[in-house]
Amino acid sequence: MTSSFIGKVLDNYRILENLGVGGMGVVFKAMHIKLDKLVALKMIAPGMAMNERFIKRFQTEARALAKLEDPNIVAIYDLRSDNDQWFIVMEYVDGSNLFDKIRKEGAFPWQQAVPVLKQILTAIGHAHRAGIIHRDLKPNNIMLTKNGTVKITDFGLAKDQNIMANSMTVASGGTLYYMSPEHVKGFSFTDKRSDLYSIGMTFYEMITGKVPFENIDSDFDIRERIIRKDFVKPSTYKEDIPEELDAIIMKSIAKDPEKRYQSAEEMLEAILAFEEKQGLTGTQRPETPQKPVAPARTTFPLVKVVIPIVILLAVLYLLIFKYPNFLHPELSRTNPSSFSSLHIKSRPQQAQIFLNDSLWGVTPFTRDSMPNGRYALRIGKESFKPIDTTLTLPTGAALDLSFKLSPLPEMSKSSTPSIHSRQPLRGPATATTQLIIRSRPSGAGLWLNNQYQGKTPFRSTNAKPGNYRIRITKQGFEDYTRQLNVPKGRKQSVEARLIPFYGTLDVRTRPKKARLWIDGKLIAGKSTPCILDKVPIGQHQLKIAKNGFAEYVQEIEIDHSQTRTLNITLKPLMGKLSILVIPWGSIYINNQLQEASSDVKNQIEVPVGQYQIKIVHPTLGFWQKTIRVDSNQPKTVRVNFNQKIAVQISAVDKAGQSISGHILIDGKDTGQMTPREMRIRTGVHRFLIKKENYIAVNGEEEFLIDTESNPSLKFVLEKME
Repeated sequence: MTSSFIGKVLDNYRILENLGVGGMGVVFKAMHIKLDKLVALKMIAPGMAMNERFIKRFQTEARALAKLEDPNIVAIYDLRSDNDQWFIVMEYVDGSNLFDKIRKEGAFPWQQAVPVLKQILTAIGHAHRAGIIHRDLKPNNIMLTKNGTVKITDFGLAKDQNIMANSMTVASGGTLYYMSPEHVKGFSFTDKRSDLYSIGMTFYEMITGKVPFENIDSDFDIRERIIRKDFVKPSTYKEDIPEELDAIIMKSIAKDPEKRYQSAEEMLEAILAFEEKQGLTGTQRPETPQKPVAPARTTFPLVKVVIPIVILLAVLYLLIFKYPNFLHPELSRTNPSSFSSLHIKSRPQQAQIFLNDSLWGVTPFTRDSMPNGRYALRIGKESFKPIDTTLTLPTGAALDLSFKLSPLPEMSKSSTPSIHSRQPLRGPATATTQLIIRSRPSGAGLWLNNQYQGKTPFRSTNAKPGNYRIRITKQGFEDYTRQLNVPKGRKQSVEARLIPFYGTLDVRTRPKKARLWIDGKLIAGKSTPCILDKVPIGQHQLKIAKNGFAEYVQEIEIDHSQTRTLNITLKPLMGKLSILVIPWGSIYINNQLQEASSDVKNQIEVPVGQYQIKIVHPTLGFWQKTIRVDSNQPKTVRVNFNQKIAVQISAVDKAGQSISGHILIDGKDTGQMTPREMRIRTGVHRFLIKKENYIAVNGEEEFLIDTESNPSLKFVLEKME
């Protein structure tokens, strides 16, 4: 229907093309036919043009925008109506929104995203000072021009804090992924901290390419995670995101508004401090801007376009040429935008690879996206002499290296490797001392002054006094390092507690409520679905069990600071059910017809569990029983309607004295009196004992008669007064 507007003229504006359709509005590109000026027209969607509620929201947006004068907020020129068709005349933005940009190009490098965030915070800070809360900030509503200028749009859910009577409840709008917990709960008053939450979630998506709601299908689950469950850090998805930036984002999306930044200015201050700490020179802290007094804009001064471009070029220069190590703090690169592949093998294998003193993995080592530059390389393995060298990765190179480690000389326990392969930093000493180094867990590799000494625990009785640099390494644990001064003549002991690397395991099963074991240990108090944080990195055996289902076992690999998500469908345990009916009959399982008029043995495979089996013969009656099917052995059901079972039938009064009464079976008088043994056909039958001046306490009773039933039936009669 929106295509019908193309080419039409509304109040001096010729509509050129459709720019987008939202929940309540349509945005067109238009030309003012008298001024020859491009604008954007936002009008109420045709189907809602007569809806008073939407007209009011539309006018609210126009009033909100009219109060704002900021280069990063789309400018409003007019609010018009033509033949009852309301529309807002706005600044035309030549660019795309963040949502489309992220979907097409992927995550922003954080160095490019931070300048965008600063513009967003500046604009929203201006709106907040004007008393306007946006309430629907998201990537779709943030435009980015071709020169990198931010333009915030769509104030349709905006709330004017100065007009409390016009507040709308949260349930009336907003986009779920970016809504704050208090917004999701339905608070009618959402303050500026809700906008800061939405900005934080938007920035999260900018630098990771995703929001932290993976594998969640329903709105209910998303709301539950927003309100009650912690989010993973952005660096979980992108390892190059600095820890300080992680902290800023996680604070902005805290569940409790009191734990977030309390204003856009405070969050902007944190970003500026982060830039200064990263070494971005020229970062200035702007004074709190005052509300502009200038008249409404129709065009931008040239300076407002040039300044952002100059700033952006300066930032790019600093990142590329002056501070290339921002992209990976522990590395030194010559060109952060170029990558190479690195492959390292060793004999023996499983040797540790250190690049610039950081542990990167073990051999055979492969990394296809290594930043170019110069690296200090160390290859070490317990009981082998380490190799130290340097390597340079040129642009686009594919480097294959192979090393052979030499074993250390065999030593007895009494001849512990000497720690004096390097002179102490304090120079020679005349006395020695005792040095003991232990680690928890033990068996870690120990380096003293970059010389490998063997595994912990380590003991030396002739250590020279002086300064030592201790490094203790063990796969799956953070490196332990410290400087130690060993005085002469005194025993020196070091107890190092190694901190394991952790990852997160997110396990979901169908059906739910399954129990979990990791490496044979039951995870107490947990059942699926569940998220297990602080799972040590490396290989683990995961076992999942639920009654009635096959046990699930899988070897899983947990990576450092990564979330491993498993969606597992448990297979029900199956059992075999064998049913034979003589002479014939129809077979029902849980009231569902399985086989009609069957006279042969039926072999049926069913999940383990309880079933109600019913066999029906049109003249001989029916047989019915609840049975359990297990997986360890087949269950056989044999029903022979031709077989008669001897049953002892008796009756007593309430005092327990024997009574003679008439026996009725299936409503018919058998002509027999109690007590009596009778032969009764296999099946379910109704029994009643009648005697003059007596009544059966339980009335007519129903019993299954077969080879497994009780051959004795006793009925209680009560004398009528």
